[in-house]
Amino acid sequence: MMANVTATEVLLDSGAAVRDEGDDAPLVKTSDGTQTRSSGLAIGFTPRNAAPSHPTPAYETALLEVYRRLFEYERTLASRHFSGKTAMHRACLAPPGLSTAFMRGYLDLLEANGASLDARTDNDSTPLSMAVRCGDAGPPVVEWLCERLGPDEINSENNNAVGLQRTALGAAAHRLAEQLSEEGTPPEKIDRQRQIIRTLLRYGADIGLLPTDHSSRRYARNLVLEIQQGMQQSAAKGAGGSEASGSSVPSTAPSTSRSGAPIDEDARQPSSSSAHTSAAVASAAASESAPVQSTAERWKDAGNALFAAEKYLDAYCSYLKGIRAERETIAELLIRRSQCLIGLGSYLAAFIDVTTALRILPPPHSIEPGGKYAILQENAVKLYKPLIAQLTDRPVVEAPQQVTDALTEGAALQDSERYADVRDVFTAGLAAADVSTLVALLCNAAACLLKPDLIKEGGPDAVGCAAAAFHLSCLKGPCEQLSVIQQKTLIRLGQGLLAERLFDAADAVVQALTKHDLERQLATDVNKLQERIRTHAANASGEYDWAAIYRQAMGNAQNKQNGRSTTTVDVAEYVGPLAIRHAPDSQPALIATAKVRPGQLLIVEKPVVVERPSSSQDSRRVDERLLERLTSQCDVWHPRLVSQLCCLPPSRGQPSAIRGPPAPETCLGLPPAYFPLVPRFIWSATGEEFGSPVAQMDRDPDRLRRLLHFNIRTADDIIDTSIQGSVPPVLMAGGLWPLASLLSHGGLSRNAIWYVVEENVMVVRAVRPIARGNEVTVSYWDLLHFPSQEREIARHYQLPEPQYSPHVLSVIEQVQQRLSSKGWREVSDLREVDEMLQRVRGLNIETLLISRLLQLRAFIFYEISRKEEAARAFREAIDHSRSLRSDDISDLSLMAACVRLTRSSRARAAIVDELKRSSELLLGTSEAADILWPS
Repeated sequence: MMANVTATEVLLDSGAAVRDEGDDAPLVKTSDGTQTRSSGLAIGFTPRNAAPSHPTPAYETALLEVYRRLFEYERTLASRHFSGKTAMHRACLAPPGLSTAFMRGYLDLLEANGASLDARTDNDSTPLSMAVRCGDAGPPVVEWLCERLGPDEINSENNNAVGLQRTALGAAAHRLAEQLSEEGTPPEKIDRQRQIIRTLLRYGADIGLLPTDHSSRRYARNLVLEIQQGMQQSAAKGAGGSEASGSSVPSTAPSTSRSGAPIDEDARQPSSSSAHTSAAVASAAASESAPVQSTAERWKDAGNALFAAEKYLDAYCSYLKGIRAERETIAELLIRRSQCLIGLGSYLAAFIDVTTALRILPPPHSIEPGGKYAILQENAVKLYKPLIAQLTDRPVVEAPQQVTDALTEGAALQDSERYADVRDVFTAGLAAADVSTLVALLCNAAACLLKPDLIKEGGPDAVGCAAAAFHLSCLKGPCEQLSVIQQKTLIRLGQGLLAERLFDAADAVVQALTKHDLERQLATDVNKLQERIRTHAANASGEYDWAAIYRQAMGNAQNKQNGRSTTTVDVAEYVGPLAIRHAPDSQPALIATAKVRPGQLLIVEKPVVVERPSSSQDSRRVDERLLERLTSQCDVWHPRLVSQLCCLPPSRGQPSAIRGPPAPETCLGLPPAYFPLVPRFIWSATGEEFGSPVAQMDRDPDRLRRLLHFNIRTADDIIDTSIQGSVPPVLMAGGLWPLASLLSHGGLSRNAIWYVVEENVMVVRAVRPIARGNEVTVSYWDLLHFPSQEREIARHYQLPEPQYSPHVLSVIEQVQQRLSSKGWREVSDLREVDEMLQRVRGLNIETLLISRLLQLRAFIFYEISRKEEAARAFREAIDHSRSLRSDDISDLSLMAACVRLTRSSRARAAIVDELKRSSELLLGTSEAADILWPS
């Protein structure tokens, strides 16, 4: 009954109380009809005997759904105190049998429903301090908390505790000391506690806060020091290994990605249980007293654990260490065979061998000069460029059949130029090699790079890893039916090719997969990939199903309001007939390369980073938070991001870092690159895993801050605009969209509009004709902005400030102050609004303040139930706005209001037709009228 979703729904629908009379834990009914506490993670893990000792994934899924339903029913269960503790405190007491994935999912659910990460119990304990000293499932809980807490919170003190128990690190050390002194403590418990201490140290726990005024406390502190020394020794040992920047302990810095899909472990998926995760990471890191030499298998296990913990970049690095461990012979065989294939004219087969060898060899900067790896690497690179020339300049020769092997014999035959014989010898040697672990590592590495946070930079290397994995899996010869690992590898290859916008290649992979019998889930994955390829290929040519996009976005907005999960709108980016115009000593601009008609789509772009205010008072802090996020990541920016930012000017009138006009793909994050199968570190002077950017950037913090500050933009979210109805939106998404940042401010004369869908996808459309060669412009402010705000925006973007005469400025500021002084809902307010309207019209200036006053007049009419007059006022506001700036998104919500307020069916039908035509022009489909403003 503990994870019975149906029973929970029946009880809740029947009005069952979720707390007992003492305002304590949620109540559930047992099978015999008695009442007992929920084993609820929601409140407590009691009674523990009610749940299975080794819950299955299905059980955990159902249990998580039970808690989700409870929180939907009463959200305060996640945040309030029950018997002195919150649900977050109780979650830290979880039994060890629950998996890491489940625990992280549950903690995410608590956080989403308002649970505090640093709430205090009656005795001043935080969830972290309870997790480190009480929870058997401590490592995943501690890891989750530390990822979200800063060093100050991690080192905060419990004022009611004494000695070691005052800090989380001290409490963890105290428990470890107790475990070591007690006979019969299971080794896995000690391992878990050591892992907790490692996690605390890694996230900033301060050993200096541990007391030393008693021998027992000094003993506990020494245990922590030993663990810290072991971590340092492991890191130092890894620094001298096969990767210059790596370590023998996989990095566990927090990942920002929230996707938790598992990956391949050979042909299987890795376990996500906390015990498996601890064991895998511990096996790679070894103990602090006796580090163990890493192997490909051990690095694969460590990578699987990191992947399960959603640390995808760290998992990728771990897989690479395994890939590059003791693979010299296979790499040499591949390179030598490629030389033979070149002699036979089989350039495609030779190319695949070379790229696979480059993929499994260590990066150049970590290879000893003159050593065997260096020679192999040099030979492979020398073969690579001529092979590309052969493949692009002449027809491709079919790859030869695979036959038999041996390195020594083949080397002797190669000297006599008996290429066909040597090829067969090398092929046989490769067929005899055990490459199953290597294939799994390459496939897993590709899976890491395909995660949302890494795919923009990691796409080419995901393609390379997946292609190399599939090639190695075929060394033993062709087969009629693909194995499961081969099917998964080809799916990864197709996903990588799609990320790189190589649509035809991705489709060819899918077509090959459909010729084989696929497992049910893999068949589903292939169908989904095929549909994504079709959609993205259409998007790349400017074709979007806008009706489906808006429906999904509206559904997501409603699900957010109800606390339900959402699905990301999946679209490809697009650049229309635009080019970047560069001029000496001038900031770049976007110009039309062909005649542009009103309504034409110009840009669909995803942001480098985006931030959304939590309230209207928080709006001004958006820029500040964006700058903090971007500058804090400066040292780890990937080359594509640097290349995008180099297209931007640091201030008004200044050129960008790229003086020549880059291709549109550069601004979309796809700079010109070598063939995507080769690891890009090959072309990097400093040996970065992802290669060098197409342009270098001045990393001076002040210059960087100016660059980011100048290029951050804000735009209306079309979904919020529709939800708020005729009220102009006050919460706009702020972000950095490289192409949109190049759009200049045109004020009322602007010829294009921009808006955001799903808080991050920027859409730019023309609203006036644009001649070929003319600049594309938008407006940086709307009718909500008064002169003081316009001046502030102008200073931010270094624009000429609006010029008003003293009299005009005085009148507008008086109106501004009056509008902000009270609510406007009474009949008596109409006369005052009409007087303000008459004064502003008498100024004889072009200002949207008139449209705002007309809207206010319409609202008052609505409030006093004079609906026909409200509709006419809205109509007048629309007409005035259009007379100044042409069509605008704000017109649509006003027209929708007119529809609801108009009594005449004929007049209403005419407004509906106009709303649909305007939706077609501004949003790409007339269906948007029914989706965003349903009648």
